[in-house]
Amino acid sequence: MSDNNVTVPPAAESTGYPPLLVAHCASTAKWVNFLAILATVLYSLAIVTMLGLGAAGIAAAPALPGGASLGAGASVAVFFVYLAVLGIYVPALVHLFRYAAALRDFVTGRTTAQLERALGFQKSFWKYVGILAIVGVALAVVSLAFVVPLSNRVF
Repeated sequence: MSDNNVTVPPAAESTGYPPLLVAHCASTAKWVNFLAILATVLYSLAIVTMLGLGAAGIAAAPALPGGASLGAGASVAVFFVYLAVLGIYVPALVHLFRYAAALRDFVTGRTTAQLERALGFQKSFWKYVGILAIVGVALAVVSLAFVVPLSNRVF
């Protein structure tokens, strides 16, 4: 899908930057900001949902085998595990918000320093996501190394 039909902001020719480059940066800033806001809303909904599920787990704990303390403790522990997992992705969101803001600054000011700053935030985002991907693959491999031998005993 081509995005070459973007409108060129005025005065793009006078800065030495190609007009299409400035237009792409303006368009990209909007999408990056949208995705960062969407992810923030979804994270907030996930936290509210986890709080509700945790409260339901604590409320239902007395009816569970093992008594109230075990059920309530497990609900609280699961809440904090999920919260920690969500927290791992917060730096990626910060990088996205900074990248969008830096792109908007570049489109307005059109200096090389502003473009370099925006690209630095983009690099930081992709570096962080790449590290998360490597860690995720490593955890999957380690999990398989433990699960496969156990599944042979169970089945």
